[in-house]
Amino acid sequence: MSIQDRERWNARYAEGAYANRDHPSAYLLEHVDLLPRGDALDLACGAGRNSRFLAEQGWQVTAVDISDEGLARVATGEFADRITTRQADLDQSYEPAKAYDVVLVLRYLNLNLIRAASGWLKPGGALLCEVLLAAPSPPAVGPESTRFRTQPGQLADAAGDLEVVHSFEGEVVDPDGRFAHVARLLAVNH
Repeated sequence: MSIQDRERWNARYAEGAYANRDHPSAYLLEHVDLLPRGDALDLACGAGRNSRFLAEQGWQVTAVDISDEGLARVATGEFADRITTRQADLDQSYEPAKAYDVVLVLRYLNLNLIRAASGWLKPGGALLCEVLLAAPSPPAVGPESTRFRTQPGQLADAAGDLEVVHSFEGEVVDPDGRFAHVARLLAVNH
């Protein structure tokens, strides 16, 4: 991302974008019981709905995003003391200060970041990803540009040597009832 991207996201959040979207990712909800407890890294966390959910469940969360407006929303509420925010441009070089039990990359496509994130896991740590998938027809959710959509098989390839516990590519129904074409992956560092 660039300074222009940060400004665009800051403006969107300042205008109230995603203010009512406080539910965690459906994919995270489906697999939360398989994730090791401890420290979590939420990359491209946006306004922090998944970070807050993990904090409520007992994780210590590092939430990373380019938007300072989005990050201002993240560490709020009863469990804010379990969340640390970091502003970073994830399209540029990013290196966390430590290893994590869980790394989340949800609805943000950067395959190089996902490849790198697989190396930021503690032994037994889990990588949980959901990205938009190239669709055979115009998608109902998300941008149509291939810049923001992965091709079939690319997400699993990005997991490298991690053990894939679950993967899925296809259409899902988002909580708001709209259809989305996604690639999903849960992989473990053994």
